[in-house]
Amino acid sequence: MRLFIAFLFLIMNIFSPYAVNAEVLKGGISAVDMIPDEFYGTWSVISTRIETNNESFFKERTSDIWILQRAGNAITLTNPATLATSTISVDEVENNTAKFSRVSKNKYEDETEYVTITLNDNTFIGEDALEMKKFSIDNKLIEHNIVKYRLEGKKISGRNAILYKTIRE
Repeated sequence: MRLFIAFLFLIMNIFSPYAVNAEVLKGGISAVDMIPDEFYGTWSVISTRIETNNESFFKERTSDIWILQRAGNAITLTNPATLATSTISVDEVENNTAKFSRVSKNKYEDETEYVTITLNDNTFIGEDALEMKKFSIDNKLIEHNIVKYRLEGKKISGRNAILYKTIRE
């Protein structure tokens, strides 16, 4: 028995420097995991322009349909009317307020969009800031447009939509 304890003590002393230098694995929660389930679904969204540097380029008021879906750690926003689909990044979530961004770059255009949405049951309010830059063939900036919209959304369908609640009750 003494030999076993001595052997165990020797093994622990030999390998203890490795244990001290070992990395600790850390687990975490993705920002996407913090998004409330009520966020996902189909929304009717009214956007009202609050500032811009190009009034003729951006409409004063728009009405859209947004479909917000999650697949793994990605959130996609689809507009069925325009067939546009975009993957959005979750930057921050605090209580029922989420901040998202979207960046799209190619050789001739850069678009950066920041959206903040605060959920309240089957509605949301927020802001959408969009910056668009266009470049010439020789990479010179030829157009720079910015706009900020106030957003108001009403849930049409999805997990917590009014219609869904009415059917289930």
